[in-house]
Amino acid sequence: MGIDPQTLKHREWLGLLQPVGLVVSPLALTRAQAIVDISRPIELQARLQELDSLDFPTFTQQILDWDAADLVPQSDLPDSMTLALPEYGELLQPTYGV
Repeated sequence: MGIDPQTLKHREWLGLLQPVGLVVSPLALTRAQAIVDISRPIELQARLQELDSLDFPTFTQQILDWDAADLVPQSDLPDSMTLALPEYGELLQPTYGV
């Protein structure tokens, strides 16, 4: 007798969580009618492929479903967010804040 596809998906998912110590069986998840929904990642992948030019604000709004107000532009960030790295001759400065 073969393994039910949902039980197999639960086994794969639980394999990723085992180091954390989650105690549940794939069969219990199947009997509880828990579903592994893979449609969301597939939908996001299709949306990413449709975008020609992807800047960070577009990514956060169209892919992550953030509001435009969630991003704070560099000009509105405090100077304390900038860090000089003299040993590298660089200035570490965020482009956006969240």
